[in-house]
Amino acid sequence: MHSDLVKTQGVITELMSTLDLSVGEIATNLFRVYEYMHFRLVEANVKKDAEPVREVLVLLRELLPAWQEAARQTRAQANAAPKPVNLAIAAV
Repeated sequence: MHSDLVKTQGVITELMSTLDLSVGEIATNLFRVYEYMHFRLVEANVKKDAEPVREVLVLLRELLPAWQEAARQTRAQANAAPKPVNLAIAAV
């Protein structure tokens, strides 16, 4: 359980580090949720208590639809972006 908790803490830390807090309140609030989840995972690891893990799992499941929508929007934006044009001209 220890190594799984440490890995999950690492994932949460990565999520925290990739947020752009300059975009506003949503990012700041999301950071706080991630921070809380990280705290609870550390607490679960120290106390060898599964209850904080269950709590974090519920929070992660609640966030899943938002992550899925963000992934869809990112893919749509990537597909809609103009493709670079190769302007290389062959010497005649």
